[in-house]
Amino acid sequence: MAASSGCNSLTMYSYSTVLLLSVLLAVFTGSNCFMHKADPCPCKDPTLCNFITKKPQKELFVFQVTNENWMEYDWSYITTVALFGPYTPDVMCHAHSKGIRLVMSGLTDYPVSQLSNATHRSVWVKQQVQFATKQHMDGINIDFEKPLSPSRSELLTALVNETAQAFRAANPYAQITVDVPYAPCGYGRYYDYNKLASLCDFLVMMDYDMLQSSTHATSNDGINLIRKGIEAFQAVGIPASKLVAAVPWYGYDFTCTHLLKDNICNLDDQQYEYDVMTGIATYGTHVQVVYKRITQLLKNSTTGRIFNETYESPFFNYLVSGQTHQLWYDDPESLMLRYNNAKSFQLRGVSMFQADCLDYSDDPEAKALTKAMWDAINTFFV
Repeated sequence: MAASSGCNSLTMYSYSTVLLLSVLLAVFTGSNCFMHKADPCPCKDPTLCNFITKKPQKELFVFQVTNENWMEYDWSYITTVALFGPYTPDVMCHAHSKGIRLVMSGLTDYPVSQLSNATHRSVWVKQQVQFATKQHMDGINIDFEKPLSPSRSELLTALVNETAQAFRAANPYAQITVDVPYAPCGYGRYYDYNKLASLCDFLVMMDYDMLQSSTHATSNDGINLIRKGIEAFQAVGIPASKLVAAVPWYGYDFTCTHLLKDNICNLDDQQYEYDVMTGIATYGTHVQVVYKRITQLLKNSTTGRIFNETYESPFFNYLVSGQTHQLWYDDPESLMLRYNNAKSFQLRGVSMFQADCLDYSDDPEAKALTKAMWDAINTFFV
């Protein structure tokens, strides 16, 4: 998809004088590295350090958090790897050899108090462009998840705009994406989603951590809520071509006080807290569990896999020292339903958080389970 005109103009909301002069100098001198120099190419083939220029019709946006498993990924459909862990030159070389973008993460720790500080924004943007340029990376995934009132939403929009402008001045093919809740204005994040979508290549909907009940164990990513979220984004004018659905490759383990009818896991509501300002619920009796651990716990379950038709999610019960636990999760079957849902909405793509939740060991059973998780993604592309 062609970048919107809002990202290519040199008109910015509030850029510092220093950075604006840098942009102008880059334009008039023909420089594409924002006055930042790239490190020497670490690849055996120096051309692999060139920018990726192709923009695929469909996206498989992969979040990577460690540098231990990437060689075992199924690279068949991957279009972008978003690096949330340490940078490894070998990953960049491998991704570029397949025409795949490697982008950095940004804004995760950006302080809300500095959103209105034009100088701080400008320095931060310059640092991000410098890092990406030095490491031959292809853009930035903006992961800002802090609550923000409607009156302050324009400050985040300004920062995203400045970031997009700066990256594309350095690399006209840079990919700019923003992570957003499963629905607009969720969790107290009153952002201007329309403007963010117009500034960026696409929005990555975090279709996970959608626990709704304070008293019962429930799905991490009920498909009913996923559908409502997509419809809500479309209702405010954001097209499907600007949306990527990220699903969880992990689940939640709940400690039950007791079981009610139909295997409903009752929770200790004294350990439930709800923050009115953020809209975020926290449960003192649940923990996050990655898929490779879930498959081990399932072997010792007291119920076997149970599939909930409302949420289209599986769960099972198991015991720890006589205490009942209930674990809600996703597996290839439930994920295929979510990938197919994304396809039916004609979304730009799909994603997962995160690719390193699987067991990439040489154990034959583990290899089969891991392959099945990657194979499920084919549902979206075929």
